[in-house]
Amino acid sequence: MKDVVFTTYSFGELYCYQQERLKESILKVYPKANMMFWSDADGASHPQPGRPPGAKPFSESMYGFKVHCIQNCLDAGYKKIIFLDAAMILEGPIDDIMKLASNKGVLAAYDRTELKNVISDDCFDYVSNDMNLSREDLKKLTLVGGSLYVFDFNEPSTKFVFDYWAELESKGLFGKESDDARGLLKGHRKDETCLSLVLNRYGKKPCGFDEIGYHNMGHGDKPEKGFTFYKLHFKGIGQVHEHSLNQSIIPLHGNILDLGCRDFIFTDFFKNQEYNVVSVDIGVFEGDYVRAAISHKDGKCFHKEERDPDASHIEHSGEIKDIVPMMTLDTLSKKVGVGHWDLIKMDVEGSEFEILKQGKHPMASQICVEFHAHCTPQTKESLDELLDMLSEFYFIHGREWKEEHSAGFNYWDVLLIAKDSTPVRYE
Repeated sequence: MKDVVFTTYSFGELYCYQQERLKESILKVYPKANMMFWSDADGASHPQPGRPPGAKPFSESMYGFKVHCIQNCLDAGYKKIIFLDAAMILEGPIDDIMKLASNKGVLAAYDRTELKNVISDDCFDYVSNDMNLSREDLKKLTLVGGSLYVFDFNEPSTKFVFDYWAELESKGLFGKESDDARGLLKGHRKDETCLSLVLNRYGKKPCGFDEIGYHNMGHGDKPEKGFTFYKLHFKGIGQVHEHSLNQSIIPLHGNILDLGCRDFIFTDFFKNQEYNVVSVDIGVFEGDYVRAAISHKDGKCFHKEERDPDASHIEHSGEIKDIVPMMTLDTLSKKVGVGHWDLIKMDVEGSEFEILKQGKHPMASQICVEFHAHCTPQTKESLDELLDMLSEFYFIHGREWKEEHSAGFNYWDVLLIAKDSTPVRYE
């Protein structure tokens, strides 16, 4: 890996945060990795010192910085260059990917979007004569994904691809923000459209995800084994086992609490990515978990089994013999030694109401919660009152009163994202 360099540019607070996470993930796999990263925490709408040398402001050349990230790596003497979107993370070695790059020269992921729908008139007019392209020909071409580009300049044709791509950027054909806002670009996809055209010009094709080792986990896709690069976009709220969350704002190895872990699907999803997951349930089954009921007070309660095991819940009185320890989130956090939760999943058959109503807020950076108005004394009115109260502390997503699972109306999938960047600490 001595001859490989990773490069990216980020602007704005959230992208810069993601860049730090990307850097951490690379160093975990390659402690001595070469990296040429640039960043502007305050944004990139006007000239700033953080852009890669030679790059225009984003408003003048959308994603043109990618060309200049790569050019600066070339100027520094690197021949094998990997451009990564800041929202990516590296999960494992990339030997197979670099071997493929040495044969193909340029790797970019296939996107099924037809190029005819994502090209501006200016771009088409510029390339059509040189490439002998008609509008009809565009129907046969597809876009490439711009989150991951691999260039190996030891393969002779790579320089031709890069130079033509850089020419399109220098001519303003990636597009300007002002033109995009006015609809003049007609869906033009900036660097992605241009690179797709150039690859076709030199007889190259995009790679499948399995070839390039790229997988998008930010929009509800199922994880697959064998992928090396993952994209976790902070704007993308996806789902894990029917629970909405924003994985991209969870730090690497972040603390995750799975309340109601019965089937361990949610737990295993994050444990497989080496997050610190604490699993809690009131049931009795095999697995590494804490058997307890999380509620608004410490004490004990009773485990009430139902014909549907997923509907099992706690009761505070009765003749039920199965006694379960009951504790607050504060008590549990101290018990397991976690000072801050990056994500809490609540699927606890009604207890979520009192936990959220009486807890300290924001109790986590994110909380994904399934309410249970269909099987508890909760009502839409009481839940609306609760969510209105919580809106002081959280941005609320998925506040939809709807009927699902043949179980009546409910707020089935609510995501709370803390407004305060310093949630409650449990010490």
